Amino acid sequence: MAGAERVEVSLEEMLTARERRVERQRELVARYARPLICFTMNIAGGVKRNGAIDASFLLGMKELRGRAPVMYEERVFERTGCTGYAVCDCGAEALKALAVELEDATPCGRLYDIDVLDERCRKLSRREPRRCLVCDELAAACARSRRHSATELYVRATELASSAVAAELGRMARGALLFEVDVTPKPGLVDRRNSGAHRDMDADSFYRSAAALEPYFERIAAVSMRAEEAAELPDTLRAIGVEAEAAMLRATGGANTHRGAIYTLGLLVAGGAAAIARSEVGRAPETAAGLARMLESGRALRVDDATNGGRVRREYGVGGIQAEAMNGFPTVLAAEAELSRRIAAGATQNDAAVATLLWIIARLDDTNLLHRGGADGAAYAKSEAARVLGGAHGGIVAQTELLDCEFTRRNLSPGGSADVLAAAALLREFKALFT
Repeated sequence: MAGAERVEVSLEEMLTARERRVERQRELVARYARPLICFTMNIAGGVKRNGAIDASFLLGMKELRGRAPVMYEERVFERTGCTGYAVCDCGAEALKALAVELEDATPCGRLYDIDVLDERCRKLSRREPRRCLVCDELAAACARSRRHSATELYVRATELASSAVAAELGRMARGALLFEVDVTPKPGLVDRRNSGAHRDMDADSFYRSAAALEPYFERIAAVSMRAEEAAELPDTLRAIGVEAEAAMLRATGGANTHRGAIYTLGLLVAGGAAAIARSEVGRAPETAAGLARMLESGRALRVDDATNGGRVRREYGVGGIQAEAMNGFPTVLAAEAELSRRIAAGATQNDAAVATLLWIIARLDDTNLLHRGGADGAAYAKSEAARVLGGAHGGIVAQTELLDCEFTRRNLSPGGSADVLAAAALLREFKALFT
């Protein structure tokens, strides 16, 4: 996503942009001889873009792809606003019905201005009138009477866009947790086959936990998008994290399914949301790292060193996930690249994730492995993961099934590595949508 520009645009610029859109519409309809969607954002006043509005535009385009048979798509980011073109392989009337449904599906849909043109470049009309963003009266009547100022409409548009983006980030975090548990086989970890080295949880526990945590990730995103300064965030994020952990324990009957993931994914969600709000999407991991450093600096409660993770960090001199976060999530970034590389090379999503998990285990100082197996157990896990990943003794997935049995026998569970895999999946989805 290009950097959003919070600048006033003139009427002349808007009219020129409209002419460019009309010309591009004609070109695409002539080229494909199919109905065309022209997707813009309905933003009153002279300022047409900010980070939240741009992000909600991309979210709307994603929703459109999920509803319509898109043959060709392009996106344009200009001072005058965001424009999406989508050539669709269906009838114009059916396409208009899909467009209206999308405009009416959510509060943020009120920001979407989705024109549908048929094969002769004629624009189809909407049968039901649009409603005002602010008061829910007919939008045309409010516009004629100038009932609401441009500033009021812009603020409301930003609120709607921010809420939609926060909800999407919450869904992404839940999806990443579900992605991780569903990857099968995993050595010593809960998956769709078994519970690995765990006695107090199974896949259903993880599903319940992920569902319980989604609204807390959404809250993290929402407060991070609203914060004027990063210094305002750490105490709030810590408080939400404590509530999230309590919700997890309620959902699982006391099982610790996602304590580490709440910290890791919570920071990435916060960093992503704050970066979107500042129109700095490419700096999401760095923004998250800055928040991690602030969390550990004394401005908010520190991670409890009385936990197993805290004891392991002291005893073995490893930094754990806190060091990973404060240093900019280097293992998460590398794991996301590894996962994406394997999928691009033709591996199924599951097989790519199995291999990526082994790649993580072989490199990460996993405090959960150190807690359960000491230095010898952690060293064994690293060497075995590297051996299987090398493929010298058969297929990676088949060998991982055998490794699962051995990890389970030794009571080894690379939970920190699993959190990094979930974080890599989250980062991959974030980048795919917002960059």
